[in-house]
Amino acid sequence: ERAAPLTVVGRDWCYRPIHEGHDRQGLIVEASTAPELIPAGTEFAVALAGEHQLENAAVALAALATVCGRFPGLDLHALQEGLATVRWDGRLQVLQEGPDRPTLVVDCAHNDDSAARLVTALTNDFEYARLILIFGAPEDKNVAGMLSRLVPLADHVIMTTANHPRSATPDALAHMAGDMGKPVAVTQTVAEAVTSALAAAEPGDLIVAAGSIIVIGDLLNHWDTLQSDLTYG
Repeated sequence: ERAAPLTVVGRDWCYRPIHEGHDRQGLIVEASTAPELIPAGTEFAVALAGEHQLENAAVALAALATVCGRFPGLDLHALQEGLATVRWDGRLQVLQEGPDRPTLVVDCAHNDDSAARLVTALTNDFEYARLILIFGAPEDKNVAGMLSRLVPLADHVIMTTANHPRSATPDALAHMAGDMGKPVAVTQTVAEAVTSALAAAEPGDLIVAAGSIIVIGDLLNHWDTLQSDLTYG
């Protein structure tokens, strides 16, 4: 109705993914709507993990290509550097990694779609012996949908909660996961959940915390303190 131009990634702006694990991925431009700025064949490293972040990077580049005429100072090298160094705490963020200790990943997945994206990334990009899931979520979210995605991937589940009035209780979360056939433990704080997971984990295991931005924020706020007394199974 507004006669606005439409750019579709995958039709007008195309790329080929380069995917070599959670710590190395990128894309190669195959068709660009602004070849004078981003010519076909240009390669971008993308610092954010997960195949979905390549999609997000492609959309961002396509948007920049659309408005580049208004910003004559845009520079290809700056775009490449930006995507190669961008940081997004709490999004498939690796807090520690093996091989002599368990890997710990935090992700703010807080709905069914983001949980599905997380499962894809964990399945495709990480190798591990066992997966320990730390989970906490607001009671007004589609908790059942998230659990149905994440729990089947886990060998052990630790339910927890953040200090927020919307947070579901760990007992309620454990009850929801009770019929999914996985052992479930309950903790009353995020710090307690992380401590419990680290104590149970061994080198080669993967600990994943997810379900709520608030839970992940709580974990990140306590991480420096928790690191001072790490013990592993």
